[in-house]
Amino acid sequence: MVSRRSKSAFFGVGALLLVAALAASNDARDARVDALFEKWERTDSPGCALGVIEDGQLVYKRGYGMANLEHDIRISETSVFRMASLSKQFAAFAILLAEQQGKLSLDDDIRKYLPELPERENIITIRHLIHHTSGMRDYLTLMDLRGHRPEDFFAEEDVVEALAVQERSNFEPGEEYLYSNSGYFLLSEIIPRATGSSLQAFSETYIFEPLKMHDTHFHDDFRHIVQNRAAGYRPLEEGGYEIHMTTLNMVGDGGIYTTIEDLLLWDRNFYTGEVGSEEIRKKRVVTGKLNDGTEQDYAFGLAVSHYRGLATVSHGGSWVGFRTAMLQFPEQRFSTYVLCNVSAAAPTRLARRIADIYLEDAFTVAADAKLESPVVLSESELRAFAGVYWNEETGGLAELAVEDSALVWKEAERKLTPVGEGRFAISDEGVRTEVDIAGTTMTVRSPGQRVFHYERVLSVVPSLAELSRHVGIYRCRELEVTYHIELDDESRLVMVSPSRRSGLEPVFEDGFRWEWGSVLFTRDNNGAVSGFELASGRARNFIFARAFGLPPPISRR
Repeated sequence: MVSRRSKSAFFGVGALLLVAALAASNDARDARVDALFEKWERTDSPGCALGVIEDGQLVYKRGYGMANLEHDIRISETSVFRMASLSKQFAAFAILLAEQQGKLSLDDDIRKYLPELPERENIITIRHLIHHTSGMRDYLTLMDLRGHRPEDFFAEEDVVEALAVQERSNFEPGEEYLYSNSGYFLLSEIIPRATGSSLQAFSETYIFEPLKMHDTHFHDDFRHIVQNRAAGYRPLEEGGYEIHMTTLNMVGDGGIYTTIEDLLLWDRNFYTGEVGSEEIRKKRVVTGKLNDGTEQDYAFGLAVSHYRGLATVSHGGSWVGFRTAMLQFPEQRFSTYVLCNVSAAAPTRLARRIADIYLEDAFTVAADAKLESPVVLSESELRAFAGVYWNEETGGLAELAVEDSALVWKEAERKLTPVGEGRFAISDEGVRTEVDIAGTTMTVRSPGQRVFHYERVLSVVPSLAELSRHVGIYRCRELEVTYHIELDDESRLVMVSPSRRSGLEPVFEDGFRWEWGSVLFTRDNNGAVSGFELASGRARNFIFARAFGLPPPISRR
């Protein structure tokens, strides 16, 4: 017979063994996580801060690399990072609070608060701004095309003025989803006009103070001193790093400074609704809808999707020397935040790999799951689909090429997997895009987005004489800027703007690719080049008219 004392000792030893086993398991898991950041765990490199949250608790927090290379300060969970676009959820939350207070409505015409913006036949609402369906050109792209870089200084009123003179837009409100920083910047302008308080002050009063997020603020004054701030960096080609920061004061689309420990408090509020209300808590993840009824996957500064079979809420951020990511699994009450102060980091990928480790027993789809029923096509069969496709409406180019026995969409840097006759699929971490090619038409369908149609175009190799006809001076009224089209010493066409010099690669007749988009030259009734239309990702439909008479003479080698 075993005595009570012996039983007690036995179970005491068992408990200790269980604790030891759990500790060993956690140590092994932590080691796997640390290995993901091995590249950044150095004293001569910037890096990342990590926070892993389970059931409202930080179960793992750590810094990798340096917050400041000049002063040898390491990254920790209290290092203050610029959030880049992770800030958008805070701006959207402020709008919901202002609506709750009766200061505005999501369906208000934005000109109610911003009358200086141009009148449009179809009004743009605050809701359009929230869900990136306004059609407004992205102001960062807009200012860049005007000749301003992130390193330059321009003020909020300069951005509003630039948006106010836009005669055209990317598309009609509600017709399409296109991520635009203009929308969230304008939210920061609407808040003070609707509430009487700046976005910074409003958020401090109604979000950060109530949640005790004392190391968090909207950074609307670049001169403001931030204790424990991590500096932003970008790598140099010859090795090492340079500081990559900005003096811009724009917020709403970005501008939040915070820490891993403050993000814990913000993450808890996602579930509790301690600040706001139950209605706001639920509304934050309600996605938008396009005019044709298509359900989006973008809610209030948050992307609502799935990863490996589990529901997710996420967002990423990229601005100057900062890269950030948040990834929540609401049903598992699990979140990970990765904040990096180097432009070469890939925090979204890191966040997913961390989830792979912590939730490996919860996923319903394998990490290496293949697209269903792939079809094997020979290289000769794949080449039948290769070529250049053009979307005249968006200015989008899609070059498909066969590389290593696979069909590749070069601009998207994605492999197309054959899944049927003329049907292909692209899988990016569980997000599936369908590409159908029939004859000369390529149709692209993505979650939460309208359908896009591209037409195949004939590639050309223009002669020097043909290229020379495009040489000249061109003016865009909306951008208030002049561009020069020149021939360089190697007889290649070059576009010279106030901020950059970019080569123009011939793609099809009068159609060229440049580093940030496409250029389509137009001609008058006599066949002479009269101007061009420029598209640059999040800003399209810019018309440049040829100016100042005849073009300059052809440059020779």
